[in-house]
Amino acid sequence: MAVAAVERQYDILDMKNRIAEKMLESEKEYSVKSVIQMLNGLPGVRMWSPFYKAAVEHLVADEASRQAFVAYPRDEDKIEYLELRTRRFLSDY
Repeated sequence: MAVAAVERQYDILDMKNRIAEKMLESEKEYSVKSVIQMLNGLPGVRMWSPFYKAAVEHLVADEASRQAFVAYPRDEDKIEYLELRTRRFLSDY
């Protein structure tokens, strides 16, 4: 009976550890560092241009903004999202 209780406790701890690992992975995906790297990799984005500065301000503002940015699968969609939210257009710079 004691062995079963220990095994159950082990299973619960193992499940909690897996949940915590998934949460940490998710946080890394939406980290400021991660989204800035994505921004730097977008075609046509020139570092320190007015578009870039506005995009950085938007992305560092809050996690919801970073999550929305990451959610778009294509680079073009990410750029259009940033243009919509910042009202700065990549083609203007």
